Amino acid sequence: MAVFTIAERFDSKRGENIRCEYLEESDVRTLLYYCMNKSLYTIYHKIYAFGVECIADQMIYLQRCRYKPFRNRAIHCILSFSSTKQEKHMTTDQIACFMEWMRLSYFREYQWIACLHRGKTGCLHIHIVINPINTIDLSLYRCNIFGLMKELADDLVGLYQVALQGVTYYDENGRLCKGSEEGAFLYQHSFWRYWGIG
Repeated sequence: MAVFTIAERFDSKRGENIRCEYLEESDVRTLLYYCMNKSLYTIYHKIYAFGVECIADQMIYLQRCRYKPFRNRAIHCILSFSSTKQEKHMTTDQIACFMEWMRLSYFREYQWIACLHRGKTGCLHIHIVINPINTIDLSLYRCNIFGLMKELADDLVGLYQVALQGVTYYDENGRLCKGSEEGAFLYQHSFWRYWGIG
């Protein structure tokens, strides 16, 4: 099962995970360096790919053109694929093809990069770094995470038969279903199922 999340970090003061925010220009550079340094495959959208510094400068230049203040200089999402479940058969080339599909389908009016990494446990994951400034009218990107997850789930199911956690799942018979895994088994032993109705 694939998992799509906004990047988080552990906050020791609060004792919980919080969304990563990139408030300074140097934070954007550090994030891009991390993502691109270990990348197995990288795609670029509306950016000239002449190295990490050049990509960071292009994003920061567009941000400086915006006359209204804004807080977060980058949106960092991660799409990870399990190496032990249904999508364990996916190869690096297939995920690279999906990344190319993403270039055609998602965040069309924004600068962004996607970098494919292999984790310590062997699972493949994609880091997506989006410049939140629209390249056409300099408006901010308003992230509808649930709408984005539904689009991703449809594409993953249609192209690779891979479920996206929280949107699609495999039932006990191995069939791919829409909805969340938790909701499907919530009433598994209820009164109705007991009488053979549910």
